[in-house]
Order: sequence, then structure tokens, then C-alpha cells
Amino acid sequence: MVMLNVGKTLRSDAPTSNADMVSLVDERPDQAPRLSPISGVTAALIAACLMAGYVVLGKQFVGGEESGGDPGVFLLCRQLIATMLSWALATIQYGPRMPRPEHRTALHLLGVINYINAMGFVWGFKLTSAFLCAVMQLSIPVLTLSYAAWRGDEAMSSNKAASVLVTVAGCGLVTFGGTAMGAGPGKPPSWKVLVGLLLLLLQCTSFVGLVVVQKPFVAMYPVPWVVAWSYLVCTAWTLFSALIDGSLLRIGTSLSSPSGLAIIVYSATLGCVVYFLLIAYASKHLSATTVSVTVSLEPLAVSAIGILFFEEQMQLLEMIGYVVAAVGSLALTRAMSQPTNNNDTADATAITANAVYKRVDISES
Repeated sequence: MVMLNVGKTLRSDAPTSNADMVSLVDERPDQAPRLSPISGVTAALIAACLMAGYVVLGKQFVGGEESGGDPGVFLLCRQLIATMLSWALATIQYGPRMPRPEHRTALHLLGVINYINAMGFVWGFKLTSAFLCAVMQLSIPVLTLSYAAWRGDEAMSSNKAASVLVTVAGCGLVTFGGTAMGAGPGKPPSWKVLVGLLLLLLQCTSFVGLVVVQKPFVAMYPVPWVVAWSYLVCTAWTLFSALIDGSLLRIGTSLSSPSGLAIIVYSATLGCVVYFLLIAYASKHLSATTVSVTVSLEPLAVSAIGILFFEEQMQLLEMIGYVVAAVGSLALTRAMSQPTNNNDTADATAITANAVYKRVDISES
């Protein structure tokens, strides 16, 4: 397993191996590049709104009769278009280039995490609802904090623990309201909803891994190329799974409707390429925890789009649960922003790692 210490910097002149892809050093550069937290937050918030549109429209596709409701076709077409666009964008902006050999195993890991995130997300809103899927994303800050505390990058406190409990309680209320609505009064939750929730939990966990693993690379390489390289691996895994489940043979039928094709185009462009570019850009200027907390606005956008354009209805318990989870998420953000005695915070990592980018000739292969 490749372990990436996000509390240290990447070193270009140290020997590496497949088992240890990133060398860790304690050196601090004399001058650090300017970071823009406001730009990072803006990028993350725009990404959350674009993802909300992707969730609602994707749910319409996988649940529609015209498209056949095939998640495999939806994901495959989205990945193929997104990969071509991301490579074209990176080539036009920075010219052709490849990652260094010592970094390719870790970049492959990033692509696998990307695939798990995409697959879990699509099947998650296929088996549940768009709103429940969006609110489940509020567990991402909790998972991020748990990972950081396990690594020793964050010190736990009573405020952080209370915020985590409130966020989890809110997500629980939304889950209970959503499963009760799908099963009907007096009936147990559908097994499909329960499976969907497990897939969403896996997806949220993989998102934390995605933010953490890609952070050192967006400091060493141009952001578009990091997205392009990881999405090539992600698309390869998607194509392999489409061959196994037969989705590859159902593409023509699923794309016969203009609305289905439009949804896939939106999902591949704004809901994928632009979204991950914004997340990668935000990761360059913000800590992983701060980036993950911005998803708290996504359920609001999902509910607004669903109510305004698709006549969806929200259960009272779902809305109460979202408010509780959002309060817990915001409280966790405030608690995480308080200074700690740990010098190796994620924000310090962003400063030092970005400085290393200025000293490394990444054009060499």
C-alpha cells in the first residue's frame, strides 16, 4: 500500500521505489508562493453547485424509462467524454507531458480512488434519492477529521467531537426520513436503499482519499494534468467493468433520447471535468478538511433544483436532518480552524509543497 504523508513535502532528488513513491523531508523553503484562500473557497463552492446539478440530472437519467436507467452506460459515457476533454485541455494549456516514473504508481492509485468514487456515487443515487445522496456527503468532513486524527495531523477536542456527533445525527435523520419515504408507512426500509447507503458511505470515504492523495501532486504538476492522468486510469477501470456487466452493449439504446444525451454531456463537462478541476484548484489553496466541508451547501442546491424543475417533494424529517447536519458541519469547520500545537497542518503542507513546485523541473520525464 502506498502511504502519502500530507504533512511533509515531495522531494525531487530523493530515491524512490514502488513501495515508497514520495520521499518525505522536513526542509522549509525560504520563500513560499502566495496562496489565495478566498479563491479556493470560491472554487469549492462553485464545484458543489455543479455537482448538485449532476446529482439531480444523473438521477433523472438512471431512473428514466427513455434512457433505460443503466448506471453503467451513464458512467462509461461520462468517463469517456471527460477523459478526452481533460487531456485536450491539459495539452492545450501546458503541452504534452507525462508524470515522472516514480510517481506513476501513486497516480494509478489516485485513478482507482476516482473510479470507486464515481461508481459508488452513480449507484448510490440510483438506489436512493438525489437529496439523500447529497446529504450523505456531509459525512465527508467527519471522515476527513477521523483520518487526520488517526495520522496525528489533527488534535481532537470536545468541540470537534460534539460537531461530529451533531453531523452524524443529522445525516441519520435524513437517512431515516428518506428510507421511510421509499418504503412506505409501516414497512421496513428497502434492501436497495440500504445497499445504496453503503455504496454512498464507500463513495464518501473514497472522496477523502481522493483529496488527500492528490494534494501533493497538484503542488508538483499542473492541475489539469493531474486530473487528466487520474481520469485516464479511472476510465480504463470503468471500461473494464462495462465489459463485465454488459453496459458496453447497451450504449446505443440508452443514448437514443436527446434528453439523455444532454444529461451525459452536462455530467461529463460541468459535472466532471470542470468539477474536478475546481476541486483540485481548491485543494492547492486550502486544507483537505476545508475543501470537504464546502459540500455542505450541495443538498440545498439539490433540493432547489429538484423542487423548481422536477416537482420533487422533501420530507419534513429530511429537511430537519439536513439543518442539523449542516449546523454540525459548520461547527466542525470552526473547530478545525482553531490553532493547534501540531506544526504539520494541511495548510502548512500546501505552502511548502507549492514552493517545491517552483524548484522542480516537471517537464523532464
